[in-house]
Amino acid sequence: MMYKAFFDYLQKFSSDPLSEDEKALLKQAFIPSKLRKRQYLLQAVTSPNILRSL
Repeated sequence: MMYKAFFDYLQKFSSDPLSEDEKALLKQAFIPSKLRKRQYLLQAVTSPNILRSL
């Protein structure tokens, strides 16, 4: 799963485990995106495809 590494990372620094509701909220907030070679993150965030999904 794509988010497993992210949740494992958060768990290292948290004393309480994430609930399923919190995990669902994080999944909605963080939209995975693939960048092309030499494409900057800010360009990807401002592209029309990303903005339509918000």
